[in-house]
Amino acid sequence: MRKKRLQCMAETVCQMFCGWRLTGSKPMLVELGSGTIRIDMLTGRCTFHNKPTPLLPIASELLIWTRQELISRDIPISKILFARLAAKLSFSQVRWNLRTTEILWADNGDPGSTSMHQCTFDCESEIATDADVYHSTLREVQEWLPGVRPSPGPAFSVPGYRNIESRAYKLGR
Repeated sequence: MRKKRLQCMAETVCQMFCGWRLTGSKPMLVELGSGTIRIDMLTGRCTFHNKPTPLLPIASELLIWTRQELISRDIPISKILFARLAAKLSFSQVRWNLRTTEILWADNGDPGSTSMHQCTFDCESEIATDADVYHSTLREVQEWLPGVRPSPGPAFSVPGYRNIESRAYKLGR
């Protein structure tokens, strides 16, 4: 098994969740509110507060990327016991002049708004084989204007706060 590649994948999916690919899912996440969303990266299934949710665009992105990455690295999908991401979302509203991030997600939101959505994302990913579990965490704060709609391409993605931690560990047998 390609251990470094699987660890890199665990790190990458957290970054992808907080990256520009999340833009299309932001309106749905705002509707869901604060809580924990879980995504099975092998099936695309999502739950929020342990209840099934409609498929989020970001879940489709993670599913496609995970499968393509495994195939391109000659890692049989059957060797992966699970690949999952959990993201704790903490939403609030902040005044425009009190924002904390370096660059906001300004993708076609309401420019006349005096407040912005702020969300702290605490992401955790795990990819497991029969011998190892690859784990990564990422914390990121993002702010964007109300009314942001999905866009066909990337938006700005330089957060004000980012903290990444990764580790791999052996399963006790």
